[in-house]
Amino acid sequence: MIIWAATNGYVDDVGVDELGRFESELFEFMENSNPGTMEALREKKKIDDDLTAEMKEAVEDFKKTRWAATEETAVEETEAASAKA
Repeated sequence: MIIWAATNGYVDDVGVDELGRFESELFEFMENSNPGTMEALREKKKIDDDLTAEMKEAVEDFKKTRWAATEETAVEETEAASAKA
């Protein structure tokens, strides 16, 4: 899933140091929120047009809802730590 996301530009705005966390959170999101898409990916072992559309929708949803929220929290935590120092 992460390779598909990367080759389709979905991680272009993710820092190299954040890729591991992005991958973990994306995988968790896909398993919990889009299990049918993950199952189709495992069974088909090929990404056809229908699966591409499902994956695109899911990754865009992840970035809008989960990743954006975790990015804001990470920035706030970094700023709070800097203010204490």
